[in-house]
Amino acid sequence: MGNRAYLSIQTEKDSNELLFEANNSLPFFWIGLLDDEILDNVKPVWLEIEELLNSEDDDKIEDYFRNNPNTGSFRVEKKSFLQNIHKTQLFLESYAPESIPIFNDFRSFIHSKFTKPNQYLLLDILEIAGFTSISELISNLYDEIKIIKTQNLQGITHLVRHDLIAGGTGFSTEFEELSSFYAKEMKDRMKNTPNYPNVKIITKKSLTPHIAVLILAPLFTYITYRGYIKEGFSSTVIILGLSNIMFYSYSIFRLIQISTVIQSKKS
Repeated sequence: MGNRAYLSIQTEKDSNELLFEANNSLPFFWIGLLDDEILDNVKPVWLEIEELLNSEDDDKIEDYFRNNPNTGSFRVEKKSFLQNIHKTQLFLESYAPESIPIFNDFRSFIHSKFTKPNQYLLLDILEIAGFTSISELISNLYDEIKIIKTQNLQGITHLVRHDLIAGGTGFSTEFEELSSFYAKEMKDRMKNTPNYPNVKIITKKSLTPHIAVLILAPLFTYITYRGYIKEGFSSTVIILGLSNIMFYSYSIFRLIQISTVIQSKKS
């Protein structure tokens, strides 16, 4: 059977509709529904459950989960869903643009399920912690959410880009009937070779070529100046001067842009 995870929506007081399920993996799109506040609300319960599981008292464990069926599930209100899904879309547009078609269907499908006031999503993913530990999983979730929030293109662990079903949406018979991209991804996931574009990762090394250009730019400025002394405003001097300005402007712009991205990763 494996370790199961479930994404459902509350429909009545004590009734939920299952939307997606996963087996032995945690779909990244599900993580994109969460935020720090949602994790903070559940973290104490997860740690309590971890302590209970470590006791290895089967009777207590069984009684606990029987009396608390939704304990440990992440609750996502509609407002949080809309905010978090938007942040995740912005991240995926940069990190995995090939995932956007099925992600948009995923978002629209879930949004369409909010048909009544005060409905909310429930993510039951506690079983996935069986591969590591509850503490490790929740720590990993905080890290993934921070990566999405800061648009950090490094460190994602749950998005399997060549399998956007197990690593993206999860499995759903109803969604399969509504999304043509789901059927396509179901076929693509059987391929052995990942097929997606490379993403340029920004690091401190990305600054090097632009710093080098700034170091060399004064040399071209001097050459332009010497040409002006000899020839005045000739076409050659004008072209050299404009090129020099472009080198300065582009390099400074890229240095600021890259530095901003690097700084956001640290925050």
